[in-house]
Amino acid sequence: MYLEHGFGYKRVAKELGIPEASIRRWVKFYENEGMSGLEEKRGKSKGINKGRPRENPLSLKRH
Repeated sequence: MYLEHGFGYKRVAKELGIPEASIRRWVKFYENEGMSGLEEKRGKSKGINKGRPRENPLSLKRH
């Protein structure tokens, strides 16, 4: 709607019922990276020893 129809951020946000900041962020990601910029990136760590370490299910938990 923003790119193809020239609607403003506010109008797109109102039409879709979502925050204007989301529209701005999505447009920025799309303009920088194309469709791949819109893919979910959370939880997709790359490389060994990245992200949160797994808990050992046999270890004693501290309270």
